Amino acid sequence: TIGKENGDEDDGSSKTDSHGLDEKRRLVLSYLSANGKTRAKDIAQELGISLSSAKNILYSLTNGGLVESEGANRSKRYFLKTNVNR
Repeated sequence: TIGKENGDEDDGSSKTDSHGLDEKRRLVLSYLSANGKTRAKDIAQELGISLSSAKNILYSLTNGGLVESEGANRSKRYFLKTNVNR
């Protein structure tokens, strides 16, 4: 899996880049870029993080305007927002 090292979970101590994104958020964005619409469960499994961490990251990215979602509950899919103004 991508990005899983030494059992790391999202403990809030991750370093951020110039856009304020930590490594796990960048990995999620990269995964969405490569895979298109996907479920939080798939992201969690692929990146080796808990489902709750994946959902928290996706919630943060959605609120930040980088990611959009469609559907509800288990059918919810996340994808990159196509028109991001920076």
